[in-house]
Amino acid sequence: MTEVDQVVSAWSRIVRWLGLNAPESARSLNPPATDQEIRQLNEALGSSLPESLEVWLRLNNGSTAKDVTKPIPGGGIQKIRNVDSVIFPDGLVFLGSEEIASEYHEYLHIARQMNSEDWWSTEWVPFAARYEEHDGWIINTADMNVLRYSDSDYPTLRSSTLSELLTVIADTIEEGHAPPMSFLGGRVVTVERGRIEWPIP
Repeated sequence: MTEVDQVVSAWSRIVRWLGLNAPESARSLNPPATDQEIRQLNEALGSSLPESLEVWLRLNNGSTAKDVTKPIPGGGIQKIRNVDSVIFPDGLVFLGSEEIASEYHEYLHIARQMNSEDWWSTEWVPFAARYEEHDGWIINTADMNVLRYSDSDYPTLRSSTLSELLTVIADTIEEGHAPPMSFLGGRVVTVERGRIEWPIP
């Protein structure tokens, strides 16, 4: 199978498991990204998305369906995050196209203010993150590796491809525990109140 086929297969397994076992998490998944949303994201990035990420977003445009916004007195909008949006280990949310563009530009802006090209690169596209924290997963478009970034460290290798990352997650949730020697070694999966949970080992 191609990389794209493997992404589709792994994600389909994850969505099927969520629907059967964690319905509240399943309901957090957004509908597929539209052509316009993909086009706007490409424009925001200044380049085309990796095909594997585009295809994934065209299946579900993030896991933020239950997040809402409300007006702030005096002007502005406040985003109210829903705990069901967290579907990945370590409190990570699957970002939709709008969130990807927003975080990408925010981090590039910070890197330029710090005058540090090492802190964030134009080749790094975030696709999962912890809310309100500099912590998540990115695709390095230079080599398609998946990296983990955080406040405490520069990005480090998490997986060689997006399909490998999603396949490990699919295997873990179907078996109830992570495959040996995987990046999730020692992790288990539980369900609480219809929501997937990843207890810290």
